[in-house]
Amino acid sequence: MKTKLASSVTAFLVAVVALCFEVKAEDVSSADVESIIPPNVAVVRAQSNYPYRVQIKFFSKSYNRSWPGDNQAYGLKDSARHVFRLSCIEGEKICYGAWPDGNTTVYWGVGNDGQACEKCCFQCGSERSYNLN
Repeated sequence: MKTKLASSVTAFLVAVVALCFEVKAEDVSSADVESIIPPNVAVVRAQSNYPYRVQIKFFSKSYNRSWPGDNQAYGLKDSARHVFRLSCIEGEKICYGAWPDGNTTVYWGVGNDGQACEKCCFQCGSERSYNLN
């Protein structure tokens, strides 16, 4: 009897997990996504249409830290939409910076060294999307 019950419970859990993963990101509006993002996480979607490989990094303006870390950056090698989930502190101000690989004179957001920018910062607990052209 226990084996049959355990088997039924397992089958139910597998079905629930399968249903959870059938929802695609495109099926969820930005308002829905923001409402389900925990306050200690920031979700950033970045897509590069620049003809060369682009580096992207995220800088905390509230604390002395960055993602993925000092002297590191994430590489965008294609034009796909890349999703970054940043662990952060609720209310923390985060700015993005991006630049072509090997060329920091062209940049988006705050670049590689914290240039001034408008509309490139957001708070922990939110979701943002950026297109790099």
